[in-house]
Amino acid sequence: MSREAVGGRGRGPRGGWGPCLRGLLLLLAPALVTAGFLYRPVPGLEGLRRDPAGTLITDRHGEPLACLPGPEGAFQWELSREDVSAETRRIFLRVEDRRFDHHPGVDLLAAARAAALNLACGRTVSGASTISMQLARLVRPHRGGLGGKLAEALTAVRLEAQLGKREVLRLYLNHLPFGRNTVGLGAAAVRHFDRRVAKRTPAQLLILATIPALLPVMTPSRLRRPCWSGPPRWAREWGCRGRSSCWPSPPAGGASRRRSPLTSCGW
Repeated sequence: MSREAVGGRGRGPRGGWGPCLRGLLLLLAPALVTAGFLYRPVPGLEGLRRDPAGTLITDRHGEPLACLPGPEGAFQWELSREDVSAETRRIFLRVEDRRFDHHPGVDLLAAARAAALNLACGRTVSGASTISMQLARLVRPHRGGLGGKLAEALTAVRLEAQLGKREVLRLYLNHLPFGRNTVGLGAAAVRHFDRRVAKRTPAQLLILATIPALLPVMTPSRLRRPCWSGPPRWAREWGCRGRSSCWPSPPAGGASRRRSPLTSCGW
């Protein structure tokens, strides 16, 4: 028997298991990298979940007696998953994120629509933030810009992968700002309607769902802005053709005329 035959006995196929292992690693590498990215702890998430903003005092039967403000003066009435009823979920998703159940945290269809609309108008007129992206902004605030928006979208995908839809919605409702030192839907229901969320009517829930979106509009600087600023530029240049009579003049003596607060531009 030759030396090659003796030396090659028991070595198995040429090359051994090396190529098979390398091929297996190449197949599993994308899945491992994706899992490592999605399930890596999100900075700021645990701090948000342990936020001490608001302390609820109850009696021995669990009925609330008082809600004390947190260290920064904010009132928060934390809701459990059972407190978020189907009607509450339906109304807030209708107002904020209609495709919440059908995207992984980022709504690509809404993002494409908003990008096309903003490019056509030459300025930002529409956004595509989902509920998960708004929660990501609460967890990791940023200064805006393309980089901040991209980081927000990636954080939203990670939050949904780690928490699931129900927990994302619950955290969002518990930390949504409602103004006047009120944080979360539970505290907002008590402040505005003096009753818990479970006892709210659909109309009252709809009002509560629209308040956070109106907060940037209802700022003092905008409320002080006069309602009449003249016709828009395009109307002055093209619609009126140089004639001022086609647009009504602002009321004379506006400073002395008393106006209802509901006529302010911000409302």
